Amino acid sequence: MEKDDHPPPNMRDDMSVWKIHGIGHLSYSHVQCFRADPAAWLVKYPLRVKQPTGAAMARGSAIEAGLEKYLTDDFGCTIAEAVEFAREEFLKETALVVDKEAREKELATFQGFIEQAVEAFAPYGKPIATQTKMELDIGEEVPVIGYDDFEFDGTPKISIDLKTTHKCPSQMSDSHKRQAAIYQAMRPEHDIYFCYVTSKRHEIYKLDKGEANELLEDFKITVQKMKQVLALSNDAREIASIFAPDYSSFYWNDPVMRAEGKRIFGL
Repeated sequence: MEKDDHPPPNMRDDMSVWKIHGIGHLSYSHVQCFRADPAAWLVKYPLRVKQPTGAAMARGSAIEAGLEKYLTDDFGCTIAEAVEFAREEFLKETALVVDKEAREKELATFQGFIEQAVEAFAPYGKPIATQTKMELDIGEEVPVIGYDDFEFDGTPKISIDLKTTHKCPSQMSDSHKRQAAIYQAMRPEHDIYFCYVTSKRHEIYKLDKGEANELLEDFKITVQKMKQVLALSNDAREIASIFAPDYSSFYWNDPVMRAEGKRIFGL
């Protein structure tokens, strides 16, 4: 561009795009949402529509809290105590935002979830750290941030991410492989495992480090495409005019999200 040229109103330095749209950091879930459902991403992130916690998300957080208490309690937490702790966490998280029937349905599975999680983690001993904040520089103005669920000592050290589900997969899902690849880049000297736990069984899968490198490049490309979308306008509502949401996606299950979507997109 020559010195006398004047850029169009929506053209700007790429490094300022994140700031313009109020995005201070990236995460796996942020970028995955853009990849899976750009309309939902626009509502959740640039437009910052807050969603109440759903039953499944609250269950995952509660089971993780119960397992952490069991593994780290210096006074010897029992499985029964871990289950009760997880139940209390779930009830606090879902108060007034999840209906009674859905809460009771999830709570009925907690005993099995905790038992399976304890069995799955037994070979690894006591974690040396939990919920460690991790950052990754991918050459952007904003960092990528993640949290390591459980870290264990060893040669090499091991990082395990806990996933609770009602159907145990036969392999790590593609989206979770992308998440694991980010964690691998954040912890290059660790082995990265994802542990899937249901109320009746569990499976642990390890990410291949060669595949992790390829998936990290895919992640970076997705971030570049996100920047291109954000660069279309300073106003996220103007960007919304190019999207037509598919409300059958799970991202729209929450009534608040669905109502906001209909208001923002006009359909």
